[in-house]
Amino acid sequence: MSSSLAVADDFATLARRRTVALASGLSLSLLERDAPAAHPNPPTVLLLHGLADAAVVWHDVAEVLRTQARVIAPDLRGHGDSSWPADADYRIASIAADVAELIDTLRLPPLILVGHSMGASVALHLACARPDRVERLVLADLGLDADPHNAGQLLQALRDAHRPYTSVDDYAAVLLGRHPLASPNLLRRVAAQTSERHTQGHFELKYDERVIAARERMAQRAKQGVYHAAWEQLAALTCPVLVLRGAASSVLSTRVAQRMTDTSRRATLSQIPVSGHSIHLDNPSAVTQAIAHFLQSGEA
Repeated sequence: MSSSLAVADDFATLARRRTVALASGLSLSLLERDAPAAHPNPPTVLLLHGLADAAVVWHDVAEVLRTQARVIAPDLRGHGDSSWPADADYRIASIAADVAELIDTLRLPPLILVGHSMGASVALHLACARPDRVERLVLADLGLDADPHNAGQLLQALRDAHRPYTSVDDYAAVLLGRHPLASPNLLRRVAAQTSERHTQGHFELKYDERVIAARERMAQRAKQGVYHAAWEQLAALTCPVLVLRGAASSVLSTRVAQRMTDTSRRATLSQIPVSGHSIHLDNPSAVTQAIAHFLQSGEA
């Protein structure tokens, strides 16, 4: 295992781009922001993105959290600038194993693990498999017991979006149509960092289309009760848990979110106003405030 560090512009933010090689032969690209020097021993926050996203979707959240914590956001396998597995292994357990190895390689202390949607599934799996590495857990709009129709619509939207584009602005317009509550500037940043120019001149998205197929298969299994294991994982957690739900989410219902907090003995629920499923894009200020409060809470 080894890591190489290269400083990237990243739109003039203070983020650094790092690539970490894993024993599996894959490599993970990540963005890292240090806490101010005034915090000699800051907590570490690890942000995991959802399906067909990349680390950049956490930009606005990370830029505020870095005032009190070291913030790391990787591109998960098959996404962004990280490797694509040749065998298209996009099981949650495999992605969680990547993140666990990343934590060990970087020698990170017990950390605050934050995941959105698919990333929340990964975070939940990792928190159960490696409880010694996770001090606190944030599950952002994790679609347990999601309505199959709504989940199917989201997957179809991602599949429809995976096509060539004439420009970054062309893709940004698609993102704005999907996320009308989000900042256009943030969505253009996302579009620029999750697409790349092809040799023939058009722009292609930087994620493996096979990851969508993998999630579609999981959605089919969900109809057969595949979420049972996730509920068992929730019940087994021993660390403090924050459940975040977008007030207008079509993926996580209020009923299921409340059941999540009832299932995990040390969980609290925070509803994020003016947001749908992608709460970190729709209302990053409220998401950041909720996470910051969770970091500062006295429960340990």
